[in-house]
Amino acid sequence: MTTVAGQSAQTTYDVLVIGGGKMSDFRVMASAVTDLVCAKLGRPVQCRTHRETLEGAPVNEIPFFPQPPRYLKIFLRRQPRLRELHALIYLAFAFLRHLLRRALNRSRPANAESFADYYK
Repeated sequence: MTTVAGQSAQTTYDVLVIGGGKMSDFRVMASAVTDLVCAKLGRPVQCRTHRETLEGAPVNEIPFFPQPPRYLKIFLRRQPRLRELHALIYLAFAFLRHLLRRALNRSRPANAESFADYYK
């Protein structure tokens, strides 16, 4: 992950760029960017990404996810293509569930104005 904060000589706008990282690092990246933006705004507010889900709801207890049966683990270990397909289907359903939750909650995407209003 790389974050670069700077100001162009031709404009008065500050530019903050974040690049790299993986999907599993999004919370760490969001925390770093939020800390930089808040510092630039002169409002050092503690980042709260670790206390919220992707939808913005508070994080409750981590749910219990049962382990797959032993025979399924052995079978999938021996069949790498099926293991890959199993993982893709699992991720597709998780993503679909996420999209449905967002659609049903009718949440609006964040923009710069709502971000600035929140930290006023």
